[in-house]
Amino acid sequence: MNWETAFQAASTLAFVGWVLLAAAPRSARVLGILRYGIVGLICAAYALLVALYLGRVEGGGFMSLAGVKALMSSDPVILAGWLHYLAFDLMAGLWIASKADEMGLSRIAQVPFLFLTLMLGPVGLLAFYGVVAAKSRAAR
Repeated sequence: MNWETAFQAASTLAFVGWVLLAAAPRSARVLGILRYGIVGLICAAYALLVALYLGRVEGGGFMSLAGVKALMSSDPVILAGWLHYLAFDLMAGLWIASKADEMGLSRIAQVPFLFLTLMLGPVGLLAFYGVVAAKSRAAR
C-alpha cells in the first residue's frame, strides 16, 4: 500500500467534511453524512490499521514516551494516528457546531472555532468552551 496516497485521501476526505460542516445546510442528511459517512469511514480505516499493524512494532506501546516514539517509526501506525486526529477533531467540530446552533451563534461566528479545531484541535475546543462559559454566566 502507498501510505502517502492513503494519507492524502484521508486528509482530503476530512477536509471535505470540514467544508460541509462550515458551509452546507445542517440538515439531518448532511449531519448523517458527516457523522456516519465521513467520520465513520475514517474510524473504520483507523480500526483496520490498528488491528493489522499496532502490535507489530517492536518496542512500541503507550506506557512510555519511548514506546510511543517506537510506534511512530511505522508508516501505517503514523497514518492510524493521523486518522485518530482527523476523526476526533471532526467530531469535536460537529459538537461545537451543534452546541453553537443551539446557543443561536451565527454560522459566521462559528467559523473561527471550527477553523481552530480543524488546525489545532483542542485549542478550538477550549476557545469554544470559553464562549459557552461566558454565555452561561451571562444567562445567570
